[in-house]
This record gives sequence, structure tokens and C-alpha cells, in this order.
Amino acid sequence: MSYGPLRAGFGYFMKYVTAFHTDAGTRKKVNQDSFLCVQASAGENNILFAAVCDGCGGLEMGEEASGTLVKHLSEWFRTQMPKLLDRGFSSDRLKKSLRKAVSRAHQDIRDSAAARGSESGTTCAALLIFGGNYYILNVGDSRIYLISDGLYQLTKDHTVVQQQIDLGRMTYEEAAGDPGRSVLTRCVGTGSDPVPDFFTGSAICGRTFLLCTDGFTHMIAPSEICTYLAPSRCTSRPVIQSSLKYLTDLCMSRGERDNITALIIRTC
Repeated sequence: MSYGPLRAGFGYFMKYVTAFHTDAGTRKKVNQDSFLCVQASAGENNILFAAVCDGCGGLEMGEEASGTLVKHLSEWFRTQMPKLLDRGFSSDRLKKSLRKAVSRAHQDIRDSAAARGSESGTTCAALLIFGGNYYILNVGDSRIYLISDGLYQLTKDHTVVQQQIDLGRMTYEEAAGDPGRSVLTRCVGTGSDPVPDFFTGSAICGRTFLLCTDGFTHMIAPSEICTYLAPSRCTSRPVIQSSLKYLTDLCMSRGERDNITALIIRTC
């Protein structure tokens, strides 16, 4: 998907190679994951905005919740990003604007679920690349990684096991096998208005970003992700799509029951 020109620029024209793969998995009839990947030009900039959202499987209509959030994020990029550029882009203004979009989605999901007498929710990991930098918003346990000489997680899970890790009560190795690893402490659509985490860093030419829902990472090792999605391999969309499908099939062959979505963005 691509939008027309926006109205400003910092002088970083970046091109992107993007590809995705999504699968309902072996056990679920409905794919509750949703995703977004859009681009727009802004003066001498080429801006990319992407997100993956995972509807909470333990709640009703997770696919509606993730779809609602993606709809709000898409609308935000179309209508609010130009305003940020016109007013003078800054990281603080971006955070406030995106948080408002997530808050509106949160309320819409809550209202829709309440009308059915139920609860619904979704995770979100969103990435904006602009002006030579990346900006990340994260709620829940969908993740964004940087792939280079290794696999580097740029987001931090909002889960019970992550809390235990932070408190020194559990190691990462113990957390990987814990049955409560997917129990969320924060999501969009249920509970109080979530406070997203924000991260930023450099998005120079040659960066490879992976956005994925948690089903993509349970059954495969970081070394396997690095092997099949190494920057040296991520040179074209067909090659990336083939690698993503292979890794998704590998997850399912090892017993993954959740929906699986993965999106690769290569800057060039």
C-alpha cells in the first residue's frame, strides 16, 4: 500500500524491500493477526509505517480487535503524519500523536466488546522509519527485531514472565518454556488505557527489521531466524517471502498452535 506525497522532508530518501507471510496455523480456524505496511513520500523523504497486531486468543473476536487497531493506525498515518510534518516533526510529538491513536482504538474495541457483553484485546508492535531514524511503539508481546550479525530484540514484552525476569526471579531460558509466557500485563482493548513503550534508533541503509507476532518465535531459534533472514539473503521480495514461509512451516511442524505473522523491512 502506498499513499501520496506528504508535506515535509529532512533529506533522507530511503528505499525499502518489504515482504510478509501470515498463517492461521494448525489449530485455529480464524487468523486473529492483522498487519499494516504503507509508504509515502515527503519532500526528499520516503516514509515507511508498519505494524503487526495479534488479537488476544483468550478473549472474544481477537481478529476484530487487531483489525480495528490496524484501521486506526492506517488512518493515523494518512491524516496525522502530514500534520506532524507541517508543525515540525519531533519524537515527543510523534509519541503523543500515536498514543492518542492507540487510545482511540482501545476505546472502540472496548465499546464494541461491551455491546456484545464480552471482552476483546490485541497486541501491537509498530515501526515508523523517517529522517534516518526508526521509531517503535509496543504494547503486548508482538515484537520487532533488528537482524544483523545476530538477532536483536528492539521491543520489550508486556507479560507476566517478563515481569519476573525484570525482578530477577526468572531467567530468559526459564521464561522460554514457561506455560504463562503469553499471559499479558498490557494490551489494547481491555483493562485501563494502555501506556505504550516507545523506542528509537538509527535506520541507516542496509538495516533489516523483523516485525512478528509471538507465534513466529516460540518454536524456532534466533540462529535459525538469522540464517534464513540474514541481510545478505534479504535482497528481493520473492526470496524473503520464501524464507518467511519456510520458517512459518517450521514453526508449525514443531507444534506451534498460534497464528503466525512475520513482516520483513529492508532499508536500502
